[in-house]
Amino acid sequence: PVHSIEELHTIIDEIKQNSFCAFDLERDGLNPHQANMVGFSLCCKTGKSFYVPFTSAERGTFDAPEYVDKAAALKELSAIFSDKQMTVITHNGKFDYQVLRSNGLAKPCCRFIDTMVAAWLLNPDYSSLSLETLSKNVLGLQTISFESLVSKAEMSKGKTFADVPLKDAVPYAAEDADLTLKLWQKLEPELAKAGLTELFTSIEMNVLPVLAEMEIEGIHVDTQKLADYRIELVADIEKTQAE
Repeated sequence: PVHSIEELHTIIDEIKQNSFCAFDLERDGLNPHQANMVGFSLCCKTGKSFYVPFTSAERGTFDAPEYVDKAAALKELSAIFSDKQMTVITHNGKFDYQVLRSNGLAKPCCRFIDTMVAAWLLNPDYSSLSLETLSKNVLGLQTISFESLVSKAEMSKGKTFADVPLKDAVPYAAEDADLTLKLWQKLEPELAKAGLTELFTSIEMNVLPVLAEMEIEGIHVDTQKLADYRIELVADIEKTQAE
């Protein structure tokens, strides 16, 4: 795990030299507009990834490690996400994008790759596009399951990833970024072979941040006009039924 902003700065510098990285984040909820980031992982070389924790089960105890300040970490991350020359590889990228934005990251300018979308383009009939399932089916790898850390019963009682001990959180979180990179290395040539590269890069990945921002912004609804239209619609239905 990364315990200081200095360590993170060094990792970010290395990533910028490579111009790409896999990224995955951990959070305490399922709503991307409300969830708090618990930490994030970075990987630019398979087999070597880093988890940056903001909190864990040990917080507030004598065994608590040194955590990286979230605001400072997001400032470091902005060096990646604000760089138009950077490629950030994600899985379910729209969700991560929105969590990052709701936690204070400025609007990203980098190029996004989403392995979930890539897998869907190659096989729209997949029963599941989760990272765990694709890692097993595409890469032939068994992964650490989230339920082994937080069971459904524990989730129903309010337990989140923030309540997982760091010794268990680190391998799980770091593995996710590593698997995301491995998955892209496998899917990228398959997209090219299927003639789907242009569709993926020029359309799907350009639309991803647009959709994310649209969902963040939401839409304005004139409730009075909506109520007036309802009255008009009900009247038309009643008239039609009477005829």
